[in-house]
Amino acid sequence: MYVLSSHIEIGQQLKFDFVTQVKIVSGWKQFTDVAEITIPRNVTVADTGAGIKRGIKNYIKQGDRVLIQLGYDGNLKTEFEGFVSRVKPDIPMVIMCEDYMYHLKRVKVSKSFESVTLNDLVKYLVAEYHKTDRPRIEYEVTATTSIGSIVMEDVSIIKVLQELQVRGFYSFFRSNKLFVGFQSDFGIGTRHNFGFQTNIISNNLEYRLTDDLRFKVKATSHKPDGKKITVEVGDADGDQRTLQYYNLSQAELKKHAEEDLKRMKRGGYLGSFTTFGIPFVQHGDLCHLTDNDYTERTNETYQADTITTAFGMQGFRRTIELGYPVS
Repeated sequence: MYVLSSHIEIGQQLKFDFVTQVKIVSGWKQFTDVAEITIPRNVTVADTGAGIKRGIKNYIKQGDRVLIQLGYDGNLKTEFEGFVSRVKPDIPMVIMCEDYMYHLKRVKVSKSFESVTLNDLVKYLVAEYHKTDRPRIEYEVTATTSIGSIVMEDVSIIKVLQELQVRGFYSFFRSNKLFVGFQSDFGIGTRHNFGFQTNIISNNLEYRLTDDLRFKVKATSHKPDGKKITVEVGDADGDQRTLQYYNLSQAELKKHAEEDLKRMKRGGYLGSFTTFGIPFVQHGDLCHLTDNDYTERTNETYQADTITTAFGMQGFRRTIELGYPVS
């Protein structure tokens, strides 16, 4: 029998191995990974200097560093690193947290580029960030392309990253490292095996055949001069998917859109499933699904898009939202 284990640090003083509940949501589509820590409000902390005990809320403030490690039988994995964004003084108390995007939301920049590469822009943003008294970060840019002109007038760094996403470049943190680039360039993560008769606890998955899938893809290419090219491919009455690309010709754009349409129209599972706390899964990892009752649906692999982790009195669970099939 597995025994739940946890280690949580908040600020410089608080370290504890108990919690009512932890919820973490992490995904490459969203800018900010978030966590909620729920603990009893009546917990007190001994202030050895003053010789008294004070409520735990007195030791938690906005911006405090947060580390969450979870596991079984003392085998812990770092599930979240970030900062306190808000404390809800309810009963029980809920501590809201955000990853390092918390600080990028609070640093503003003002500069214009007539033409700049993605790497040079991110380098500039990180350099401006490091002029402030905030935790150090690293960065990795996976695309070397020029993004043309960009104007920044007293805007937060995350607003700039949001503009880049409109142009097809995604951003997310792993620990204190910022990744920026095309989603397809982020690489493939660890492969995990999941079975409907073994470690899949519940699911809202729907298996759809290729012939049943109808999609319309609207693809836009953003040119360095600010102009846009748009093409549409697929089924006129299908579910529309909007995709963003950068600096592709109309012919190249149509080719990419048709390739994406083929990927979308591959039959397979849509939705999410819930499993145990192990294995440790991150977005971008591969989920290989097997089903002994429906062998024709077995040996299919999907990329994990979003991971929702829940830990506490009800156990340790992960809900994994699947992306498109990758093999």
